[in-house]
Amino acid sequence: MISRASDSETNPGTKNFVIEFMSKDGLFSQKGTMMKPITIGLGILLVAAFAAACSKGDSGGDDGGTVSCAPGASEVCLCGSGLSGVHTCNDVGDGWDACDCGSVDADGDTDGDTDADTDSASDSDGDSDTNYECSTGACCFAGFFRPGTYLCDTDSYAAEYGCAGTDDCGAVAAMRYQHKHCTGSSAICGVGNLVWDTEWQAIDYCSSYELCVHDTETAGCQYCDLGCVDGSCVDTDTGTDTDSGLTLHFHEYIDGYTYYVGHNVAIGPSTSTDPEDGSWTTLASSAAMKNASANAVWAQGYVVDLSAYSGQTRRLAFYYYGTNADVWYVDDVCIAETTSTSWPAACALEQTFDGVTPPALPSGWLSVAGGSNVSATSTWGTTVSKYSSSPNSAYINYDATNMVARYLVSNAIALP
Repeated sequence: MISRASDSETNPGTKNFVIEFMSKDGLFSQKGTMMKPITIGLGILLVAAFAAACSKGDSGGDDGGTVSCAPGASEVCLCGSGLSGVHTCNDVGDGWDACDCGSVDADGDTDGDTDADTDSASDSDGDSDTNYECSTGACCFAGFFRPGTYLCDTDSYAAEYGCAGTDDCGAVAAMRYQHKHCTGSSAICGVGNLVWDTEWQAIDYCSSYELCVHDTETAGCQYCDLGCVDGSCVDTDTGTDTDSGLTLHFHEYIDGYTYYVGHNVAIGPSTSTDPEDGSWTTLASSAAMKNASANAVWAQGYVVDLSAYSGQTRRLAFYYYGTNADVWYVDDVCIAETTSTSWPAACALEQTFDGVTPPALPSGWLSVAGGSNVSATSTWGTTVSKYSSSPNSAYINYDATNMVARYLVSNAIALP
């Protein structure tokens, strides 16, 4: 701004003047001589004075102005067409170099990254670290990646079947699941860190006469006719037992075999109708009972050895565990005094589920809910829709929304 103006009469034909200005660099003055006949408007003087002040501020001048910038410092300056550039304070600190319009990022700064702050980190916090790692995602929390121990998807990714402890007599047939966890370096819940559960879930508890077996689809207990020793079934009878044998045979039809989860056969005391009260023994596991030959066709089911129970009064149970289109039909239950696995020529005891009006079961036979998934509505009954021997068979349908756990429990049977 103009701070002072004065004049003095030194010569008759001239007028001297002194105009002092306040610029951003401080106070300076402009001297001149003006002829009397010439009249200069105050507006012209103001414009000239302002231009001189701006020129001195940009170039540093040599009129003793104060330092206007830090030597080596950089600032954004204007280029043509509305673009920005960078100029640098000179070594003396009294002015700026020419605007460099070729070193500006697409984001308007010169730090070489893609954000609009002036640090070289890829976050937007204005410092030189990368503390803000993410903004959204299942593995992002408060701007940071969740650790690799974080479970990001509760749905299982895969399942594994095995025997808890060892593949041995009396082991527990079990399964476990694999889940997605965060990687610690990404906000996405993907397959980069798949972790198996540390705990196995029991499917079946093998007795001392059963060998735990498993494959990629299921696990269960395999009954050993001659006993189970050192992790394998005894294949040679070294005893003196001259019993002719006692075996359980039946026909089955599995509708929806690809959805098979588990079927088995159990035996219990005549006084119990609850196969889960601890007094029952599984004779044929889900793995052993998985019968591809019965896929949408009637076939002979797994042959069960009953010789250890000869002469006793017992109940038998066919156990169904499944859902989603797995329908199981059972017919022609036969107990024969033989060791052969072929269909017997004669049955000492037999149940064909005939003589009743569907869906009723024969006298003494029961549909008993398992301890889990009792909310399912499917139960065992009889039907005329499919049979091995006319007119009826026993069957259980799947439940579209629940896993079904149901036992078809026989009446008390006096075994030969």
